[in-house]
Amino acid sequence: FIINQKPVIMKKTLLILFALLASGGLFSQIVMLNENMDSYAASSFLGVDNPTWFTTWSNLPGGGEDAQILTTFAHSGTKSASADLTGGQTDCVLKLGNKTTGRYEVKWWMYVETNKSAYYNIQHSETMGTEWAFEIYFRTNGDIHLYMGGNTVNGTYPKAAWFEVKHIIKLDVDSIYLYINGSLLSAWPYHWTNSST
Repeated sequence: FIINQKPVIMKKTLLILFALLASGGLFSQIVMLNENMDSYAASSFLGVDNPTWFTTWSNLPGGGEDAQILTTFAHSGTKSASADLTGGQTDCVLKLGNKTTGRYEVKWWMYVETNKSAYYNIQHSETMGTEWAFEIYFRTNGDIHLYMGGNTVNGTYPKAAWFEVKHIIKLDVDSIYLYINGSLLSAWPYHWTNSST
């Protein structure tokens, strides 16, 4: 995962396998987290190895909800985090903190195998289940369904190939931009939830 905090000039952030790539920008930035998963031991779990940044929905690191480090696929290096340990639902959580100001870039590389699907969401609070900012489904057929503001935005993604998922979140101006595979899927006010404006 790459999480960068970027200063703003005005006074006023499945079988899914992901690896993370550093990003550049016009302005200086603070890299809060940069992982390509190679620093973790194969077969280890993110929530166990790095509890500062990762946990699971039920706060049970090391179990079926946790993402496991595997060598089956890799975007860079030799490892990635698998969100399909037991063939069922994985609920690994990246703890971004309860940010209220600033500009953030959150991105990762994702791989969804043929005949598999994927899902993730971002919430307005680090308290699980409090308020979904949005949720996105990567369907088995390659379709995307993004739910935000009570609307559905449709798109597509490449199957059985690595693609970048990138969010530019500008809390000070209440906006989010979501890019899938280098293309803007949608932009909207960040205060919206998955089901309401």
